[in-house]
Amino acid sequence: MITSQYSGRMPARTELVREAGARSPESPVLPLRVTIGARPGLVPVAGGVTGALACIAAAMTGDSGDRLKVCAVETCPWAFIDGSRNRSRSWCSMRVCGNRTRTRAYRARKQGSRHPQGANTDTV
Repeated sequence: MITSQYSGRMPARTELVREAGARSPESPVLPLRVTIGARPGLVPVAGGVTGALACIAAAMTGDSGDRLKVCAVETCPWAFIDGSRNRSRSWCSMRVCGNRTRTRAYRARKQGSRHPQGANTDTV
């Protein structure tokens, strides 16, 4: 569901919710309660796989639908809600994926700036 947002083909949110419900082994219906008030929205009311799908559906149809992202690390399958002000978060977790990516970049920069021992670095 979330990766289709980045593949160039973003189906309607209602289509995504319908697909998610159809794929759920527990129930084709996503248990969501509608809340009416200052900020109306959808609230999941079940647990398990169906509850998780209901959470995703609620997020995609609410204000945070455009904040759903997939981790920038190719080997990480995690999705997350980007809560940053300017929506610039790239990793599911700064502690794990962010740290690994930044450490890798740091080591590559340091290794690239080293000169072989004994090499003459003076220019004539």
